[in-house]
Amino acid sequence: MRYAQFGRWLSLIAVGALVFGLASCQILVPPAVPEPPDPNAEPAEANAPDAKAGVFPLFVGARWVYRNATPDLIPVLHPGSEIESEVLAEVRCRDAASGQLYECFVVRTRQGTEREVLSYLHRTADRIELFALETQELGAAPRRQAFGGELLLKPSLAAGDAWTFGQTTGAFLSSRAMGQETVPLRDTIHVLLGPYTNSFTGAWRVRSTFGGILADAYGSGIVEAWYASGVGMVKRTAASLFYELVQFRKSDEVAMLGASSSSGPYQLPVGSIVVVQLRGYASAAAPGISWSVVNRDEVMADGVLVPLASSGDFTADLDGMEEAETGTYVFRFAVNGKERTSLVFEGRYTGTAQSLAPQSISFDIAGL
Repeated sequence: MRYAQFGRWLSLIAVGALVFGLASCQILVPPAVPEPPDPNAEPAEANAPDAKAGVFPLFVGARWVYRNATPDLIPVLHPGSEIESEVLAEVRCRDAASGQLYECFVVRTRQGTEREVLSYLHRTADRIELFALETQELGAAPRRQAFGGELLLKPSLAAGDAWTFGQTTGAFLSSRAMGQETVPLRDTIHVLLGPYTNSFTGAWRVRSTFGGILADAYGSGIVEAWYASGVGMVKRTAASLFYELVQFRKSDEVAMLGASSSSGPYQLPVGSIVVVQLRGYASAAAPGISWSVVNRDEVMADGVLVPLASSGDFTADLDGMEEAETGTYVFRFAVNGKERTSLVFEGRYTGTAQSLAPQSISFDIAGL
């Protein structure tokens, strides 16, 4: 039964493809590397500079919403039959085998409120690799599974490209890029700033076939997904069900700021999003530094920026399969007005480092 569930969801998107079945496999927990956490440690290899491009764009704030578009739908999966995937943060993952640090995007995929999966993805110029999956179910402790940077998807596709995933677990998929096609959709897709399109030309069709123990347990399952450059997966079919993209965020609708960014001013259209990432320590770590918006009341009164859900959340780095004390604070705001405001962030030290002066970073934002 668990493999049937796996097959039903596999390949929903490059991340959601792994979510609902691999999470039920045996959990592998490599030992953590015994090294003090350091938020400023440089990774062995940064993410590809063109991470926003290709058939699976990765940037913090990216979001995709899929709707079950099957005719005569019987919603057996969940009322509403929508699945959401969002890039929450950029953190650092340490490979337990080599000890090297890599930049990873943390992608959350969920349907409903009872279950979600976090995927830790590293991107190079020609590979999107999966380092770990974490499954979180209502009322249960999170479960993690290691994959050690296995090839999940190729950001740039060519006809005939082929790859496999999950061979170390015995529950893998074999995938092949079949060619480019025009994909009409039932509904018009919307982005943050309005309607976008209801058809994609030149979308890549990728066919995935179950292998190993999945083929034995689930049968000869075949899933097909279509990927549009700069957008992501736009359609997926499996057996008698298919899902279509109904919402996504374009990279130019999300302004990404960080400690190395200038103070501005940044002129952004109303309806777009501002994301600020700051490296630090978990608030309970001592000594360490944690970040907050110190002029939140003034920002709220200005009405230019509105904090989004989970704004200010801390996402921990992965040290092997263990959470490190270091990580990334992510603040999210919707541009809501056409005036000007300032965001002021303060990093305060805890524990034995409390005597150190706080750090301060500010950004000027103007709505258009």
